[in-house]
Amino acid sequence: MRYHLRLIPLLGLACLLTSCASRYNITTNNGHTVTSKGKPKYDKANSVFHYKDANGVERTVPAGSVRSIAPAS
Repeated sequence: MRYHLRLIPLLGLACLLTSCASRYNITTNNGHTVTSKGKPKYDKANSVFHYKDANGVERTVPAGSVRSIAPAS
């Protein structure tokens, strides 16, 4: 019984950590799809989305060329 009580917090922590490391697919108007680490952030002043690519490099894409942003499955 005690083993199960210790397992519950560990499972909760694992769920929290995996949700923070989510990936998103950014689809552009010309059909290209880019996968980002974490949710892209919109920069209203410059009208671009900032995201980190698979290697962790900060990238930008113009908001006008983005068709959709959706969680990767």
